[in-house]
Amino acid sequence: MNMPSWKRALKIISLSLFALMVVLLILVNVLAKQLVKEEAEMQSGLKEMGQHQPIHTDFLNIENYGEIRYAHIGIDSLPLLILVHGSPGDLNAFDSWFADTLLTSRYQLLAYDRPGFGLSKMDVQKKLEVQKRCVLAILDHIKAPSYFILGHSYGGAVVLSSMLEERETIEHSIIVAGSVDPELEPREWWRPIISSDLVSWTLPRMLRSSNQEIEALYDELLLLESGVDTAVDLPLTVFQGLDDKLVPAANADYLNHKIPGSETVWFEDEGHFILWSKQADIVDYLINLVDE
Repeated sequence: MNMPSWKRALKIISLSLFALMVVLLILVNVLAKQLVKEEAEMQSGLKEMGQHQPIHTDFLNIENYGEIRYAHIGIDSLPLLILVHGSPGDLNAFDSWFADTLLTSRYQLLAYDRPGFGLSKMDVQKKLEVQKRCVLAILDHIKAPSYFILGHSYGGAVVLSSMLEERETIEHSIIVAGSVDPELEPREWWRPIISSDLVSWTLPRMLRSSNQEIEALYDELLLLESGVDTAVDLPLTVFQGLDDKLVPAANADYLNHKIPGSETVWFEDEGHFILWSKQADIVDYLINLVDE
């Protein structure tokens, strides 16, 4: 018995959509792997951008959890600026920062692949407590006359957690378009579906890790809030775009309210990616900060 034409058409469409989805997933996984760079490729890229200081990459053990990969550049007599990427991301988010010769004349820089990202040999960590342990391990491992920390997006929450712990060690903290206010953290209905075993295995590592840590961020920020209430005098600068569609600008207002001594630099008509679009302005601020 012949299948009705509409059923045949529906079957063809269904198979075509399935095949398209498989192809897209394969392409996304391939692209994700290509985005991760080894040390030689990073060094070559930096030279092309005019940076001739050598970059060094290595792994740092986080007890009971695994290893994170970091990249380090600069003279050890300079202050250390720790750079914390967002979600998803990896240390190569800061390639243009490593290439900035003015910045590396005032700071040594260290960026790292957070757990679950890049080449770090460590599963994704949903708890800010573990994210903070990675920063503390870096502070202990790299000796410098003073320490600064900068985080973008999800990295802002990592900075906030770290600065509360290391009040005497971290001289100044910088949050760029940071997700820090629990009440502004979206709790999308679809994230648990993406986290399910049925779906998550199809995703590249960076997207799988990103979904899992963002899904948990609301609860983690609630746990952090009592500590933020004690941070009224901690040195903090916030950079925020007023047109940010991914992380509402009111996150900066939250920090202004909780930490009255903090400074906020607003950028009109700028969105979430001011880490790059306003890099020159942020670098100028950092230069003035250490020169003063």
